[in-house]
Amino acid sequence: MSWTAAVRGRTKLSFSRDVRLFFGALVGFLTFLIVLLLLLLQSFLDHGREATQRSWENIATLTVDVINETNLVADSASLGARLTILQVRYGIAGITIEISGSAPTIIGISADAEGVESIERNFHGGKVTLVFDASRLHSIERTFLATAIICLLACVLSVLLVGLYLPKITRPVEEMLSAASQLEGRSPEHDDQEYLTETFRNSIATLK
Repeated sequence: MSWTAAVRGRTKLSFSRDVRLFFGALVGFLTFLIVLLLLLLQSFLDHGREATQRSWENIATLTVDVINETNLVADSASLGARLTILQVRYGIAGITIEISGSAPTIIGISADAEGVESIERNFHGGKVTLVFDASRLHSIERTFLATAIICLLACVLSVLLVGLYLPKITRPVEEMLSAASQLEGRSPEHDDQEYLTETFRNSIATLK
């Protein structure tokens, strides 16, 4: 059997299956791209959070080292001023010093404020809580979440639209094929388009 005969002997896809395959592949490819981009954005967001968290951890370590080296809590009269200097130097939103036997000293924002994240560290004689402004990080996370929801809903909606409207696209051609089969037999070598064209031409020739 020759290569040409083998090609002619193969079953050709119908018009309806061609359309379904095209739109299914198109929607699937676009959905894959959207999901891939969301995963990349999630990866970038995770890296950004990790970098921010490492920066905060380093600041906490430096602050505790300064407190231990300078014996900062020994002079309660100047404790607030020294903590304020540390707050401004390292860009800390708030510092809380807890020493056993005395009331906590709070400089700036407390740890229970909205839109902040805190890190607790122990030092010689007490505990320090460093508060960092995480509002920008939280805003980015909310934006990503909203973007992901919108993109996924768009993917689901596109699949539903394709599923609902594909029959409306293919039904007229299927009805034409059904009508053409009543007028003339179909050669297995012809696909839907060729069969409809040939049937139409033969019908015109018969009418003439």
